[in-house]
Amino acid sequence: MNNVFIIDPDKNLLVHLEKKLSLDGINIHAYSDPRKALDNYIDIEPSVVVTEVELGMISGVDLIARMRSLDSNSIYVIYTKSRDPEIFREILKVGADDYILKDNHNSTERLKSAIKEGLYHARVSSMVKKAKEEKQSFDEFLRVLVNALPTGLLVLDKDERVVIWNKCASDITSIDSLNIHGKHKDELPEIVRSLLDADKNEIVLQKEDGDCFIEKSVHRIDLDQELRGLIVVFSDTTELVRARQELETYIMEITETKDLMEEQAGRLALALAEVDKKNEIIEKQNEIMINELVMAGKLQKSLLPNKYENIGGLDIAAMYIPSIHLGGDLYDILEMANDITAIVIADVSGHGVAAALVAAMFKMSLHMKTKSVASPRLLFRLLNKEMNNVLREDYVSSFCFIYDSITSSITFSNAGHPTPLLFRKSNSNIIELDTDGFFIGMFDDGKYGEKTLPVQSGDKIFLYTDCLLEVTNEQGTQFGKKRLKKLFLEALDQADGKQTLEFIKKEIINFAGKDHFDDDFTALLIEF
Repeated sequence: MNNVFIIDPDKNLLVHLEKKLSLDGINIHAYSDPRKALDNYIDIEPSVVVTEVELGMISGVDLIARMRSLDSNSIYVIYTKSRDPEIFREILKVGADDYILKDNHNSTERLKSAIKEGLYHARVSSMVKKAKEEKQSFDEFLRVLVNALPTGLLVLDKDERVVIWNKCASDITSIDSLNIHGKHKDELPEIVRSLLDADKNEIVLQKEDGDCFIEKSVHRIDLDQELRGLIVVFSDTTELVRARQELETYIMEITETKDLMEEQAGRLALALAEVDKKNEIIEKQNEIMINELVMAGKLQKSLLPNKYENIGGLDIAAMYIPSIHLGGDLYDILEMANDITAIVIADVSGHGVAAALVAAMFKMSLHMKTKSVASPRLLFRLLNKEMNNVLREDYVSSFCFIYDSITSSITFSNAGHPTPLLFRKSNSNIIELDTDGFFIGMFDDGKYGEKTLPVQSGDKIFLYTDCLLEVTNEQGTQFGKKRLKKLFLEALDQADGKQTLEFIKKEIINFAGKDHFDDDFTALLIEF
């Protein structure tokens, strides 16, 4: 990131500039031969290129033109003795970013300033690129998740244009997304426009192969001026409706006359056989839906951070076991700066696809807010304001702490989440980490407390969701906080964080007397 090319035929000047500029932590690559600089350009990718105009076999102007053709984002600075106006015009044409005369008494200082500006520009460009890549990764996860849904999904943006039309929607209506994506609602086919009527929960679509019965629900979202739109969730109930209609018809015919009882009984038997056949079809559809949910669950797990890694001087171990294929628990590890790392755990009320979508939305908002907020308390206030406009019956509990490796301290805030446990190595005590604060999305004006504590090498923090406290044994007794604190102390004898979490999981399963959990099981162990 701090690589700088300096090309000049004057080797004495190169030695002088290399000594002068290297003191500022800049990686100087000095070349008297411009051809060598051009050969090394692709491998090193310098952030700043400083060149003399008069280089001998290749002019500085030609050198810049060749480097620009390699599709690079380098900053180019002309550092020359020449005052020729014609050369100056050529420099402007080729797109040099700065022009500095060597004979100026403070030319070296000006050059240092130009290089520092170029390096700053490179760092900003890198951060923007990384943010775009993260957004693309999340967009791809959301696309696959939406197409894995077993129901049709139609989403219009604030301008009433189609932004989502998933695979199931295409299968139900026989309309490909390419034919409606980006269109205004007034330009949509009649079949699609009928889905937007919020006053009707059931509609009949006229298709070439017959009527299609649809059950649907329409939801309007209004987060802010930009995040507004309409969501329609719908499913094809044609087979069930037809089976019910046929069964009702047969029953009516049976009651009309006793003389036709035997005949109608036969028809009823046929109808019941047809219902059984349709039930088999429904079971197969359910099997397909479960397989799709399994795939979506795997995608959801793939977006979580690595289970065992070292980030920002922290040894981190994590364990995530959803109760069904998709869960509402999540955790994230965010490197906010060179010496600052944020750890977040959250639990969305409910289970399944709805909880997973809320969790995905919470994760996306979390990543956006942590780019500009370094306070857990302020972070939760901003998230509450945003999520409160979306959530109606659901809510999110969360705990966040920010670790500063320079001051060896943590700053934390709790939004109604089960209190994490801090183990002090110096005295083997356990401290519960808690502050004032309600669930995120429950109240319009959520207020959250914030505390700061020092930490030492060997201290450990154990974060978890409510599954670990609320799991019950055969007598209906909950595991509870007291047992969890005792179990945490016993588990610390294990060799590493992975074995510690495995030990805790095993003991809780033994307590419950079954090998699965009724709620999402999420736990993290962080060692300083």
